[in-house]
Amino acid sequence: MCVPDSGKTTEYTIEKILGKERFPMIGSDCNPSWADATSVYDAIESGEPYNVTCGIGQTGDFMNQSNLLEAWDALTQLDFWVDINLWSCPNNGCADYVFPCMHWLEVNTGRVSQGAGGIFGAGQRCVEPIGDCTFDPTWVVCLHKSMGVPFNDRDKDYDEWLNLDYHDFVQNGGSVGYEEQEYRVLKDATDWWKTEEFPDGPDFPQFAEKFQEEGWFDCRKWHPERWGTYRRWEMGYRRQQAGYNLYAAVDEKCAFGTPTGKVEIWSTICESYIGDETKTFAEVCSPDRAAYAGDIPDIDKFPHWFEPKNSRVQAPELYDAAQVDSYSYNSDNYLNKPYHGIAGVGNGASTDNGDTDNLEAYKQAVKDNPEATFICTSGARQPVYFHSEHRQLPWCRELWPSPRFEMNPKDAAKLGLEQGDWVWVRTPWGAIREVVDLYYGIKEGTTNANHAWWYPEMDHSAHGFELVGINCTMDKYAQCWICGASQLRGNPVVVYKATEENSPFGNPVPCDPWGNEAITNANDPRLKEWLANDPRLEDSKVELTYASADAKGLQTISLVKE
Repeated sequence: MCVPDSGKTTEYTIEKILGKERFPMIGSDCNPSWADATSVYDAIESGEPYNVTCGIGQTGDFMNQSNLLEAWDALTQLDFWVDINLWSCPNNGCADYVFPCMHWLEVNTGRVSQGAGGIFGAGQRCVEPIGDCTFDPTWVVCLHKSMGVPFNDRDKDYDEWLNLDYHDFVQNGGSVGYEEQEYRVLKDATDWWKTEEFPDGPDFPQFAEKFQEEGWFDCRKWHPERWGTYRRWEMGYRRQQAGYNLYAAVDEKCAFGTPTGKVEIWSTICESYIGDETKTFAEVCSPDRAAYAGDIPDIDKFPHWFEPKNSRVQAPELYDAAQVDSYSYNSDNYLNKPYHGIAGVGNGASTDNGDTDNLEAYKQAVKDNPEATFICTSGARQPVYFHSEHRQLPWCRELWPSPRFEMNPKDAAKLGLEQGDWVWVRTPWGAIREVVDLYYGIKEGTTNANHAWWYPEMDHSAHGFELVGINCTMDKYAQCWICGASQLRGNPVVVYKATEENSPFGNPVPCDPWGNEAITNANDPRLKEWLANDPRLEDSKVELTYASADAKGLQTISLVKE
């Protein structure tokens, strides 16, 4: 963060978290550090309330919040953007620097089961890392060090940066290998596991050795205070976890993680945060609340449900050809450009009707297709993918080559659409294409779009997210008025068939800026080519260069504290 026109870095405080002035939960004790994505992008564009000039992306992407076209336009305006990633993808398409991180098969790490599995253990390297790759946590520690911000202040035998100095790393021609880099970070984690055998906590080699001997550790055995019963509130752990009591595992305070220890219908936390003189919950927000033009129906001083911003009830004009011309944006901050009007996306090839105005294009589409307006939901999990991951894995793309758009067969029949047709999915904020997938399990009048799609085979900076990423169609100001979460499941859309006449390059199938089709079926020969892209293979089609050509993993080193 920089003070406008000064170029000087300032201390990041809760008061400076972007979105705090609009959403009461942001910057609160419940959510002390996360900013609102839309507020960040708006600040990049406007410089208000302060200049945002740089950023770092890691272990995720920008494709899951707010409007994706708006996000891309903002990120390309940053003075400096860095990404740490495994792949060449949209997240680093606009980055100034890209740092390769290690794959999970290349690292040693601790592992705790997600959900209710109740096991923990170790992930252990089985493939040598190569070249300039860095263990993600090590990268973060070194970033702390470069900024002078302590990372570890618990272990008296280590300095606050775990004695890590990236100048000494083997990736930079030094002698500190991958395992030693990992070891210093992992020790910080394994120190917490104190047992009779390891009263001060094991180091990672000890932890890994025990894991190899015993297999996955049962949490009920090693942590009975947390996992001793299915009903964990009976053990008091939930209250300990919430910080309400720090008693022994089983005591007279066993209960739920609330101040009263009960399941609270009337939230005593809200009661304590909202002053006695405050009449309604909306009064804790800023008076204008730009996302809703101040029109939040309040009934008392507690959060409550109200109609989504763009539903058929709240905004009927978005679904009615006779009323759609009366609709207008409720803010001047919308980008209102299709993808071909945004720097770094595409090559100028227009969308279906050549318009340069998303809102007007939507109005015309609704009038041309009056029976084709729907509520669109998104975010449903795709069995072979994890959000934006795995589009570059040939066996995944064989199973699920294109983004699917679920429709009830009765709705599709009315529009003359069949299984496998490419369709335009248009909103007042953008338009993309997906493939019709007929499904009787979805309600008539409702559709469901696959999310987080992009095309690794498209070799331009955006990698095709602008063609098939459903978040390109989102209203960036359709947000939860309490925490700012984007409303991704109440999107007004007009759906119509993609044809040679209304598609770029005369092709209903999405194409890269040079007119090359995306992969759409399991027989595409490009999938076979991807199999030969491992640089370790003799017939690899990829040639990589490194800062240190000799850098390889699995060094034999002495893991001794400095």
